Amino acid sequence: CREYLTHDARLVWETVLAATCSGACALNYVRLLEFLTSRGRVRGAILCDELTGRTMEVRASVVVNTTGPWSDTLTSRINASKRRLRLTKGVHLIMPRRLLPLSQAVVLFSPRDSRPLVAIPVENLVIVGPTETEYEGQPGGAQPEREDIEYLLEALWSFFPDCTVTAQDVVARAGLRPLYDQSKGKPAGEVSRSYHIEWHRAGLLSVLGGKLTLHRQAAEAALNVLSPGLARARDLTRASASDPLQLPGAVWACSPESVMEKLLGAGIAQDCVEHLLRTYGSRALLFVRLLAEEPLWRERIAPPLPHIRAEAIFSQRYEMAVYAQDFLERRTDLALRAKMDGLDLGLELDNLWAASKGMMAAYV
Repeated sequence: CREYLTHDARLVWETVLAATCSGACALNYVRLLEFLTSRGRVRGAILCDELTGRTMEVRASVVVNTTGPWSDTLTSRINASKRRLRLTKGVHLIMPRRLLPLSQAVVLFSPRDSRPLVAIPVENLVIVGPTETEYEGQPGGAQPEREDIEYLLEALWSFFPDCTVTAQDVVARAGLRPLYDQSKGKPAGEVSRSYHIEWHRAGLLSVLGGKLTLHRQAAEAALNVLSPGLARARDLTRASASDPLQLPGAVWACSPESVMEKLLGAGIAQDCVEHLLRTYGSRALLFVRLLAEEPLWRERIAPPLPHIRAEAIFSQRYEMAVYAQDFLERRTDLALRAKMDGLDLGLELDNLWAASKGMMAAYV
């Protein structure tokens, strides 16, 4: 499974969109303040809209906790004090592909401890990593440290003696692995990446551990746990067994070739069309409608990158983007790719975002 080709933020969004297509109500920039409990059972939550400050009560038959490394923090609010997760930090280095012109993924080993690492070319980038170290802080505070960067650079220099990449050439990103680990003293690298499902209290089910390649399997397992007492879960379980749900961008009303032809006919450059199809799948057809409103939206945001102006409008209108950073990092990879090519989005992006926000208000 070539999971390294997955754009994780896009996968999350497509999954959210699939849920809304099946009747879910998705909320953005909403924080859980506290659980609602009665007679020892969790019966909902009090939420806060971070954009307006408004609070709301949501009642539910069951609350499902899928907050990854924040799971222990969340369940501690109902006195479930026993720690269930072991957090390890993984750091990757991201560098311009022109500095390490790989044509395919390469496995390399750290000269310090022989840990296997990978160097993966993706578009105009190369991604190298990951590290694995124990992490004890708050989940939102995980950051790459100097020693993480040096560790990965040493491995790179050892495997590619002619490589001249330095710390100034790279962007380092840190993430956390929420490992379900009830063993004592086992090295982090030997702990299973599988998921674990358990009731923390009546009405609160947690999905712990797991990894990207297991996310749908974990979701189905959670539905199976819920189905005896929840009719909607039974319906979804049956539907999934008979007709596995495809993500919205994978459902084609017409062929990809036909969508490409329509996008080219709207005046979008060939490489931009290919980018739209890779990023949005069948939903790329919506850009034809957007360009009918304003043909200038076909222009690139940061030439020569293939991202076009219409994507900013698209992210606000169809993908719940609120801030420019949502669009740049959580709906697309534009921020990172522009940085790798030394492109300054700056004022151009600010003006585009402000204009599209105004148009969004009029659209709503």
